Amino acid sequence: MSAEIVPRRSPEISRPVLTADERAVYGKHVFDRARLQAIAVIQGIAEECRIEQTERTEVRMRGVAQRVARDVGRIPEDPVRKFMEPFTDDLLNDTAADVRGYHRTSALQMDGILAEPYPQGVDAPVRPPTLLEILFG
Repeated sequence: MSAEIVPRRSPEISRPVLTADERAVYGKHVFDRARLQAIAVIQGIAEECRIEQTERTEVRMRGVAQRVARDVGRIPEDPVRKFMEPFTDDLLNDTAADVRGYHRTSALQMDGILAEPYPQGVDAPVRPPTLLEILFG
C-alpha cells in the first residue's frame, strides 16, 4: 500500500467513504498543509516589509545627512558653523537612534503576528448516508 493520500473521490475508495478516524487524519492533513502554506506566505510578506523598510530608511537617512552636512558647510561664519557641526551630529545620531527604534518596534510587531497560534482545525463534516447506503449498506 502506498503512503500517498488518495483523493476522496478516487475510484479506489468505495463507499462508505471514510471512518471517523480516517476523516480525522485527512482533516488534520488538510489543516496542517493550509497552516504551513499560510505561515510561509505571512513570513514572506513580513520579510518583504522589513527589506523595503530598510531600503527606504537608508535612502532617507542618507538624504537627511547629506542635506544637513551641505547646509552646515554653507554657513559662512566660523563660530556658528563650529557650533552647528557637533549640534547637527547629535541631532542626526538622535534621529538614527529613533529610526532604529521604529524598526525594532515594527519587527517585534511582525514577530508577534508570526508567532500567533492558529486555531485548532475543525473536524471534517460527516456526510449523511445516501438512500442507497441506508438500504444496501
